Amino acid sequence: MPAESALQRAGIEPLRLGPKEGLAADHGTQLITAVGTLALLEAEELAGVADIAGACSLEALKGSHRPFDPRLHALRPHRGQVDSAANLRALLEGSEIAPSHEACGRVQDAYSLRCMPQVHGSARDGMRFTRSIWRSRSTR
Repeated sequence: MPAESALQRAGIEPLRLGPKEGLAADHGTQLITAVGTLALLEAEELAGVADIAGACSLEALKGSHRPFDPRLHALRPHRGQVDSAANLRALLEGSEIAPSHEACGRVQDAYSLRCMPQVHGSARDGMRFTRSIWRSRSTR
């Protein structure tokens, strides 16, 4: 079937290339986009893995769950940070180790433990931004 007929049947407007766009399509940008897409998909999966590894580390070190309190993250509502803190809370829910920290004399846990939502969240925000750029370009 001719492309024009197929596009018409699918209700898709034919793409009209602008200056230099045909050249760009011929110079490997589709490969770069494909590799970038695969990297983004893997990074999104690893964001969840980072929360799991963080929750396991926190438990192994008998860390406090207090830094993941939703009220703290509502003060600076960065979406990725809020999402990561919520995921950590869910992963740590029902912990049998957490009560051992309640009478602990430690003032606070290591920065790497208590700031997981901020670090993991900023990576999530970067991934979300990348997706938004791709979505905005695909609707042109």
